[in-house]
Amino acid sequence: MPAKCRSAVKTFTDRRRTGQKHHTAVKSDLAIVELIWRICKLANIKSQIKRNRQNEKRRLRNRVYRGRARTFVAKARTAIETASPEEAKEAVIRAVSALDRAAEKGVIHKNNAARRKSRLMKRLAALAK
Repeated sequence: MPAKCRSAVKTFTDRRRTGQKHHTAVKSDLAIVELIWRICKLANIKSQIKRNRQNEKRRLRNRVYRGRARTFVAKARTAIETASPEEAKEAVIRAVSALDRAAEKGVIHKNNAARRKSRLMKRLAALAK
């Protein structure tokens, strides 16, 4: 992120925290993002400004699904290594569900989800032996 953008973000977050008025009515975080994009001059073309705004919205939305899948997979791996087989099985089921949801939303590729699920199931099967 260019220095100009970093300073703009800091200014907005500081003013928002202290409750100071700003020259633009900021109604949501999306408005802040839009303003920062315009201030940074990363795009001058109207369609590209809109595309940047859309990408930012999608990035924020996708983070939730990707992070949730990552968290459940990590918990499942930990459960496989330390917990009882029943707890490990429950953790793997939750991880598989989170991976399926992320793949369904298009956050990760379906083959990526399938590969991760396969590796988890392989570890779970080795635990049962």
